[in-house]
Amino acid sequence: SGDLVIAQQRRMGLVKINYGTATRDGTFGNRGFFKGTRRDGDCANKDSRLSTVWHLGIDRVDTNDNDDDRIYAMDKRRKKIVVLNVSGECVDVISLGFKPRSMTIRTFNNETHLFVGGFVRRNRPAEYKFWTTNLTNNTTYALTGANSGFCDVSGDKGMYATNAWAIAVDGAGGTPSNLY
Repeated sequence: SGDLVIAQQRRMGLVKINYGTATRDGTFGNRGFFKGTRRDGDCANKDSRLSTVWHLGIDRVDTNDNDDDRIYAMDKRRKKIVVLNVSGECVDVISLGFKPRSMTIRTFNNETHLFVGGFVRRNRPAEYKFWTTNLTNNTTYALTGANSGFCDVSGDKGMYATNAWAIAVDGAGGTPSNLY
Protein backbone atom coordinates (compact mmCIF):
# COMPACT_ATOMS: atom_id res chain seq x y z
CA SER A 1 0.00 0.00 0.00
CA GLY A 2 3.04 2.27 0.32
CA ASP A 3 2.27 3.21 3.94
CA LEU A 4 5.25 3.93 6.20
CA VAL A 5 5.82 2.13 9.50
CA ILE A 6 8.24 4.08 11.67
CA ALA A 7 10.08 2.74 14.73
CA GLN A 8 10.53 5.22 17.56
CA GLN A 9 12.99 5.13 20.45
CA ARG A 10 12.36 5.31 24.20
CA ARG A 11 9.20 3.17 24.41
CA MET A 12 7.35 5.27 21.83
CA GLY A 13 6.62 2.13 19.80
CA LEU A 14 5.60 2.06 16.16
CA VAL A 15 3.55 4.52 14.17
CA LYS A 16 2.06 4.08 10.72
CA ILE A 17 1.84 6.94 8.22
CA ASN A 18 -0.74 6.68 5.44
CA TYR A 19 0.95 7.15 2.08
CA GLY A 20 -2.04 8.74 0.38
CA THR A 21 -2.77 11.36 3.04
CA ALA A 22 0.68 11.74 4.70
CA THR A 23 -1.03 11.55 8.09
CA ARG A 24 -0.78 9.15 11.02
CA ASP A 25 -3.10 6.15 10.68
CA GLY A 26 -5.30 6.45 13.78
CA THR A 27 -6.60 2.88 13.32
CA PHE A 28 -3.13 1.32 13.61
CA GLY A 29 -2.54 -0.42 16.95
CA ASN A 30 -3.96 1.54 19.86
CA ARG A 31 -5.03 5.03 18.65
CA GLY A 32 -2.37 5.13 15.96
CA PHE A 33 0.54 3.61 17.90
CA PHE A 34 1.73 0.12 18.76
CA LYS A 35 3.64 0.00 22.03
CA GLY A 36 2.56 -3.50 23.12
CA THR A 37 1.27 -4.74 26.46
CA ARG A 38 2.60 -6.93 29.26
CA ARG A 39 0.00 -9.65 28.56
CA ASP A 40 -1.15 -9.18 24.98
CA GLY A 41 -4.44 -11.03 24.38
CA ASP A 42 -3.78 -11.04 20.62
CA CYS A 43 -0.47 -12.88 21.22
CA ALA A 44 -1.42 -15.69 23.64
CA ASN A 45 -0.82 -13.32 26.57
CA LYS A 46 2.88 -12.89 25.67
CA ASP A 47 4.69 -9.66 26.56
CA SER A 48 4.55 -7.61 23.35
CA ARG A 49 5.91 -4.36 24.82
CA LEU A 50 8.52 -2.57 22.73
CA SER A 51 11.33 -0.62 24.33
CA THR A 52 13.83 0.35 21.64
CA VAL A 53 13.20 -0.92 18.12
CA TRP A 54 16.40 -1.03 16.05
CA HIS A 55 15.18 -2.73 12.89
CA LEU A 56 11.92 -3.35 11.05
CA GLY A 57 11.17 -5.92 8.39
CA ILE A 58 8.12 -6.83 6.34
CA ASP A 59 7.14 -10.30 5.16
CA ARG A 60 5.03 -10.12 2.02
CA VAL A 61 2.93 -13.20 2.83
CA ASP A 62 0.99 -12.94 -0.43
CA THR A 63 2.51 -10.69 -3.06
CA ASN A 64 -0.91 -10.04 -4.61
CA ASP A 65 -2.45 -8.69 -1.41
CA ASN A 66 -0.89 -6.52 1.29
CA ASP A 67 -3.64 -7.13 3.88
CA ASP A 68 -1.87 -10.24 5.21
CA ASP A 69 1.67 -8.80 5.36
CA ARG A 70 3.59 -9.15 8.64
CA ILE A 71 5.68 -6.42 10.29
CA TYR A 72 8.70 -7.58 12.33
CA ALA A 73 9.97 -5.18 15.02
CA MET A 74 13.35 -6.09 16.58
CA ASP A 75 13.82 -4.92 20.18
CA LYS A 76 17.41 -5.23 21.41
CA ARG A 77 16.77 -4.34 25.04
CA ARG A 78 13.95 -6.87 25.49
CA LYS A 79 15.73 -9.55 23.38
CA LYS A 80 12.79 -10.26 21.10
CA ILE A 81 11.00 -9.66 17.84
CA VAL A 82 7.35 -8.65 17.89
CA VAL A 83 5.35 -9.65 14.82
CA LEU A 84 2.34 -7.50 13.85
CA ASN A 85 -0.28 -7.54 11.15
CA VAL A 86 -0.80 -4.43 9.02
CA SER A 87 -3.49 -3.20 11.42
CA GLY A 88 -0.98 -3.02 14.28
CA GLU A 89 -2.22 -6.09 16.17
CA CYS A 90 0.29 -8.49 17.69
CA VAL A 91 0.51 -11.82 15.86
CA ASP A 92 3.52 -13.38 17.63
CA VAL A 93 6.45 -12.64 19.91
CA ILE A 94 9.75 -14.36 19.14
CA SER A 95 11.94 -14.56 22.26
CA LEU A 96 15.57 -14.74 21.17
CA GLY A 97 17.57 -15.23 24.37
CA PHE A 98 20.24 -12.85 23.12
CA LYS A 99 20.49 -9.12 22.34
CA PRO A 100 19.81 -8.70 18.62
CA ARG A 101 21.69 -6.03 16.68
CA SER A 102 20.72 -6.79 13.10
CA MET A 103 17.79 -8.30 11.24
CA THR A 104 16.60 -8.82 7.68
CA ILE A 105 13.88 -10.77 5.89
CA ARG A 106 14.53 -12.37 2.50
CA THR A 107 12.56 -14.66 0.19
CA PHE A 108 14.23 -17.26 -2.02
CA ASN A 109 12.94 -20.52 -3.50
CA ASN A 110 9.42 -19.24 -2.64
CA GLU A 111 10.23 -19.42 1.09
CA THR A 112 10.73 -16.45 3.40
CA HIS A 113 13.55 -16.40 5.94
CA LEU A 114 14.18 -14.16 8.95
CA PHE A 115 17.88 -13.59 9.77
CA VAL A 116 18.97 -12.15 13.14
CA GLY A 117 22.42 -11.44 14.55
CA GLY A 118 23.41 -10.25 18.01
CA PHE A 119 25.31 -10.91 21.23
CA VAL A 120 25.19 -13.28 24.16
CA ARG A 121 27.06 -11.66 27.05
CA ARG A 122 27.94 -14.72 29.14
CA ASN A 123 31.63 -13.98 29.27
CA ARG A 124 34.20 -11.73 27.72
CA PRO A 125 34.53 -11.36 24.87
CA ALA A 126 30.83 -11.56 24.11
CA GLU A 127 29.73 -14.38 21.81
CA TYR A 128 28.18 -13.30 18.52
CA LYS A 129 24.99 -15.22 17.78
CA PHE A 130 23.50 -15.68 14.34
CA TRP A 131 20.02 -17.17 14.05
CA THR A 132 17.45 -17.68 11.31
CA THR A 133 14.03 -19.16 10.85
CA ASN A 134 12.17 -20.18 7.74
CA LEU A 135 8.91 -18.24 8.12
CA THR A 136 7.20 -20.38 5.49
CA ASN A 137 7.65 -23.75 7.22
CA ASN A 138 8.70 -22.66 10.76
CA THR A 139 12.12 -24.34 10.67
CA THR A 140 14.61 -22.59 12.97
CA TYR A 141 18.39 -22.71 12.70
CA ALA A 142 21.16 -21.56 14.98
CA LEU A 143 23.86 -20.56 12.54
CA THR A 144 26.74 -21.53 14.78
CA GLY A 145 28.15 -24.90 15.69
CA ALA A 146 26.80 -28.37 14.90
CA ASN A 147 23.17 -27.24 14.28
CA SER A 148 24.18 -24.83 11.55
CA GLY A 149 21.41 -24.22 9.03
CA PHE A 150 23.11 -22.19 6.29
CA CYS A 151 26.59 -21.16 7.31
CA ASP A 152 28.83 -20.71 10.33
CA VAL A 153 29.82 -17.06 10.73
CA SER A 154 31.25 -17.49 14.21
CA GLY A 155 32.03 -20.31 16.58
CA ASP A 156 34.40 -23.12 15.65
CA LYS A 157 35.24 -21.81 12.16
CA GLY A 158 36.47 -18.46 13.42
CA MET A 159 35.00 -15.12 14.38
CA TYR A 160 33.98 -13.80 10.97
CA ALA A 161 31.16 -11.63 12.30
CA THR A 162 32.03 -10.20 15.69
CA ASN A 163 30.50 -6.75 15.57
CA ALA A 164 27.83 -6.72 12.83
CA TRP A 165 25.17 -4.00 12.81
CA ALA A 166 23.45 -4.99 9.57
CA ILE A 167 22.65 -8.08 7.53
CA ALA A 168 21.88 -8.33 3.82
CA VAL A 169 21.15 -11.62 2.09
CA ASP A 170 22.01 -12.17 -1.55
CA GLY A 171 19.85 -15.01 -2.83
CA ALA A 172 21.88 -15.59 -5.99
CA GLY A 173 20.07 -18.01 -8.27
CA GLY A 174 17.19 -18.33 -5.83
CA THR A 175 19.41 -19.83 -3.12
CA PRO A 176 20.95 -18.54 0.12
CA SER A 177 24.41 -19.22 -1.36
CA ASN A 178 25.81 -15.74 -0.69
CA LEU A 179 25.14 -14.45 2.80
CA TYR A 180 26.53 -11.08 3.88
